[in-house]
Amino acid sequence: MKKYHQISVGNNFRLLLILIPLLILLAVPYGCIVSNDDPPQAKMGLLNLTDWNFYEQDRVNLDGEWKIYWQQILTPEEIAALPDGEQDQFYSVPNSWNNFKKDNTLSAGTGYATFILKIRIPKHKPPLYLEIREILTSYKLWVNNKIVCRRGVVGTNRQTSIPEFQPDIVPIVITDDTITLVLQVSNFHHRKGGPWTSIQLGSAAFIKESYSKRLFINIFLVGSIFMIGFYHLSLFLLRDKYTSSLYFGIFCILISIRSIVTNERYFHVLFPNLTWLFLMRIEYLTFYLAIPVFGMFIVSVFPKDFSKKILYLISAVSLIFSGIVCVTPVLIFSHTIQYFQVVTLISAVYLFFVFLKAYRMKREGTVINLAGFTILFLTVINDVLYVNEIIDTYSLIPFGMLFFIFSQSFLISLIYSRSFKKVETQKKELGVVNLALGKEIQANKVLQANLVQSHNNFQKSRVALILGLAKLAEYRDEDTGAHLKRIREFSILIATGLSKIKKYENYISKKYIDDIYQSSILHDIGKVGIKDAILLKPGKLTPEEFDVIKTHSTIGGDAITLIEFEFNAKSFLTLGRNIAYSHHERWDGTGYPNGLKEEKIPLSARIVAVADVYDALTSERSYKKAFSHDKAKEIIIQGRANHFDPDIVDMFVQLSDGFVQTRYKFPD
Repeated sequence: MKKYHQISVGNNFRLLLILIPLLILLAVPYGCIVSNDDPPQAKMGLLNLTDWNFYEQDRVNLDGEWKIYWQQILTPEEIAALPDGEQDQFYSVPNSWNNFKKDNTLSAGTGYATFILKIRIPKHKPPLYLEIREILTSYKLWVNNKIVCRRGVVGTNRQTSIPEFQPDIVPIVITDDTITLVLQVSNFHHRKGGPWTSIQLGSAAFIKESYSKRLFINIFLVGSIFMIGFYHLSLFLLRDKYTSSLYFGIFCILISIRSIVTNERYFHVLFPNLTWLFLMRIEYLTFYLAIPVFGMFIVSVFPKDFSKKILYLISAVSLIFSGIVCVTPVLIFSHTIQYFQVVTLISAVYLFFVFLKAYRMKREGTVINLAGFTILFLTVINDVLYVNEIIDTYSLIPFGMLFFIFSQSFLISLIYSRSFKKVETQKKELGVVNLALGKEIQANKVLQANLVQSHNNFQKSRVALILGLAKLAEYRDEDTGAHLKRIREFSILIATGLSKIKKYENYISKKYIDDIYQSSILHDIGKVGIKDAILLKPGKLTPEEFDVIKTHSTIGGDAITLIEFEFNAKSFLTLGRNIAYSHHERWDGTGYPNGLKEEKIPLSARIVAVADVYDALTSERSYKKAFSHDKAKEIIIQGRANHFDPDIVDMFVQLSDGFVQTRYKFPD
């Protein structure tokens, strides 16, 4: 396992070595705006481009000192009418006017102004274009006294101005060697105001080529991040166990939306009918919500290293900032970005130490995580400093984000790949286990069949034993005839009927009925121990002889008890023993051999008692003739609650037709 981990880390490093040069190459056309090392700068409102070759050289930034009329909205005509000798003031472009001073007073982000720049150009030049990237938050531009572009409505207060973001590429008509730009700007809706990105001048070929490159790169970035996010959301839907895919997918979607909103303001171009306020809220919310989602992703990957309390704190702060964005105007919530950038940097530092801790603990995938996050962390620091105008670089977060997302996507794919390999291995192992299990099941089936056969043989042995014992008595008593068969049928008639009564439904089961059917014929098994002179005497027995006859109950019960003891077969002989001992006991306690009373007499013996007496009454003996069914029924009813169990007598009466049918079915 350790060796496999070392191999995977080596592969991760090789991937990083491939991706880093690729991203640097992609960043080159994006970052290089001007090809020369020392571009010209405007001085005191004048930019000299007479030596600039627009046919061969790239676009030029119209950077430097522009003349400014602070808190004045002037047209070219009004500027021309101004008296000479007024003290001029200049403004460094690109820059926000938050730090602009007028009469030693620092301006706020809100306000309005007019900017002027004169440009001297060479005589021989191609058709020229201006590219305007972003001016906060509304503007109107004249070129040589002709309006060439406007965004929003320039006003002198919040009520008269309307903000709008949208980059523009506009052609300009030049009639001489001097271009005069007059730019009106107002801002009452954002924390920053003024032309804080460069306005570029160049030939149509260079301007359009630059735009196409940026468009390609941004589409590549946004499309790649979005597809990666959609892919991982799909993975989560297919296997919701991996929450890291869910959080990573949501994070990618948020970043892709933010990128299309902020990079070149493409979202504003694609959906011009959406309000500026809505788009600004999307810009901020995608940033504020992406941070806690990213934290959730890291927690899912390194649950032992990232404190959940820190995650809850980051999430709470993010929700507070998001709530401010949702309920306040842009002028207010745009100020929150600086504070949230501090939160982001602190969170990034904490995450950096989390990765270091995971690396020291040799967590899987920490090498590629640490490398990807380090690059992202550096680009975040760069962009925070760039947006706050502390350093003069370019926005690099999209590239750092793409690198990090690719690295995480690779890591998650690696985890899935290992999971799939593990599943394949387990599948093969399961196949082996299933094969062995199949053999075991087959062996169990054979064993079960043998058990069933043994059980059937046991049941047959039980029946044979019972019948054999019963036949002993039958051979001794010539008057029995079909007596044993009828006793069986009478017994199960009564037992089945009682099983449907609530009092007996939990006691008389199907097995009980089967057992009484087999065991009831053992009731007179003890007669084998009675002398023939008494057992077969045709006349009336003397009291002494009758006492001898009574002993057949004890003889039979003792014999079955001995069998139970020797063979441990109480499961099917218990009822036979109870019947043999007690089928001559009486409900009122006057029976024999033990004088048992009422429910102390086993239920099986009470059932057989009624069946035995009914069969004796309706059978012919040497000392009497057979009684009719009705006469026998009457005698049994008279014995209710003294000789017989009342419940059994009632059931006998209810089923008396069945007794008649059985009598006819098994005649003597």
